[in-house]
Formats: sequence, structure tokens, C-alpha cells
Amino acid sequence: MTTGSVLRIYTVLTNPPKRKIVLCVGEYMFLWFNTNARKGRPAQMPVKPGEVPGITQASFLDCGRVTTFMEREIVNAEICGVADNQFMDRVLEQIEEHASSLAPGQREAICTAIREAMRRP
Repeated sequence: MTTGSVLRIYTVLTNPPKRKIVLCVGEYMFLWFNTNARKGRPAQMPVKPGEVPGITQASFLDCGRVTTFMEREIVNAEICGVADNQFMDRVLEQIEEHASSLAPGQREAICTAIREAMRRP
């Protein structure tokens, strides 16, 4: 899975379990798209329908919480597509400037992965 990939993945981390759309931001690191911004959590980035593959309604990318999934969950996920560099640049800015809820090591690893992905042709 490459950084910038958008997946629809089945997760038991929600109640009830369901498919969530997520953005890969590094090896086994994902950010969730939500219909509503998570109150009290920084770095809730608004996303317009069609701005990224798989997003069909106004949403928020939760840049303030990283989720990991087991390999079998990732293998069974539906690949929606890959976010473009313009979108990933917005994600990078949100994480660098607003994601104070992430551990410093997480922020650094995510920012490095995004920068490397944006350099690829």
C-alpha cells in the first residue's frame, strides 16, 4: 500500500463495525474520513465531494488520529484510488501545523512518508 492510497476498509473499531474510507499516510498508518468533524480534536480537514477518490459527500479528514489495521484487513480493502499531490500537500500542512494530538514521532513519520510520496512521479 502506498502513501496517498484511499481505501474502503472494514473495521471493528467503529460501533457498529462497518466500512470506513481511509487515507494511507505511511506504512500501516491511516487517517479516517468522517462525515462530521470530531469535536475537541485538532486538525479536522474539510474535504469536498470528488476532491479525493471515494469521497462522494462533504467530509472531514481526521488528521489528529492515526489508525493501524492488520494485514488481512488491508488485503481485503477496496482501493478507491490515490490522492493527488495537491490534496496530500493540504494533509501535510494540517499535520505539521495543527495535529497537536499526534505523538511527535508519529507526526515526523507521517510527514516524511508524505514528502517522499509527493516526490514520486
